[in-house]
Amino acid sequence: MTRLLKHKTSVEVSVFKYLIILIILISTAVVTKTYYDNQTSVTFVELPDNITYTIDHAKQLYLSEPGLFNSKKSSNMLYAGSHIIHYDTSPVTRYYALFNVKKGENYIKPVFDFHSLPSLSIFRLYTKKASGKIKNSKTFNYITHAENNATFQNSITISIGLEIKKTKTDFLCQYNWDVSLNGHRISQKTFTEYDNTINNQEPIREIIYKNGSHYYYAEHFLENGSAKLKIGAEYL
Repeated sequence: MTRLLKHKTSVEVSVFKYLIILIILISTAVVTKTYYDNQTSVTFVELPDNITYTIDHAKQLYLSEPGLFNSKKSSNMLYAGSHIIHYDTSPVTRYYALFNVKKGENYIKPVFDFHSLPSLSIFRLYTKKASGKIKNSKTFNYITHAENNATFQNSITISIGLEIKKTKTDFLCQYNWDVSLNGHRISQKTFTEYDNTINNQEPIREIIYKNGSHYYYAEHFLENGSAKLKIGAEYL
């Protein structure tokens, strides 16, 4: 009787082990099938050469040597779904292309749209006969893309002013700006700068706003009776 019970227990243990192994094998097979089912291969067609491309705002896009019809296969792993590619031609100009990747083989011919960032500047040279005061205000509309590839319409209103005056020993200039982005004020400032006529003075720049895609700066300059104020933006 004891031997029979031991034999029964041994059989039960063996069956249990086989069941565990079977479950592991089935799970592995399911995971493997899911992995291969979701694999993608992306080849870009007629993509211009000698340009550094960025994929999904974060990584450089690496491509194989050109093939037929100037096709280049992506060395980056691009999962199924929406993606965005861009390249810059200057700190304020950028070309974007949105595209979708499906499971399996993909042949993509990106269609790039041109985008640029706004800026506004004023300049005044002091003369005895003319006023040293100048101001300007303008609203700009432009598009940016978020990390999730969502597209945003932006509106920025820039108001700037300056007044340059002559003192007994040098020049002084009072600057002011007021900047609102999408209905929210992002910077406002009024200050005075003095000029001791040192030659080759560099413009002074300060960052006034920054988000995930670009930033705004204020740049001012005063030398030998000439003054300049600029509010500009650049891509990150």
